[in-house]
Amino acid sequence: MKGEARILVVDDDEDICYIVTRTLEKMGYGVLAVRSGLEAIDAVASQRFCLALMDVKMPDIGGQEAIVEMRRYDPQMPVILMTGTPNRLDWKLRMTCQGCLYKPFQLEQLRSMVESVLGGPSPKDP
Repeated sequence: MKGEARILVVDDDEDICYIVTRTLEKMGYGVLAVRSGLEAIDAVASQRFCLALMDVKMPDIGGQEAIVEMRRYDPQMPVILMTGTPNRLDWKLRMTCQGCLYKPFQLEQLRSMVESVLGGPSPKDP
């Protein structure tokens, strides 16, 4: 892995965490996957990430509340939302984030959006 480009993946669905993590690792990123908004807040409080991929609806606290808290520790960290319920997505939340992936999404959509938000090809690309 080139550099220290680390991405935080937050989703209560174990399968989504696994697939997204594997895809990002193949792109050359370091990844920390957590299963709750509270774990995400703890992670951002103690580590630096170049990006967070955040599920909107989770059992402990939702993505919106978690993002507000995470931004207290890192106000500049870009966030891409992941949601299976786009019709219930709060427009204010959407406007504060750099992108949104609607589940189920294609892995190429994930790769493309991550590269777009981070400003270029992944660390693994020549």
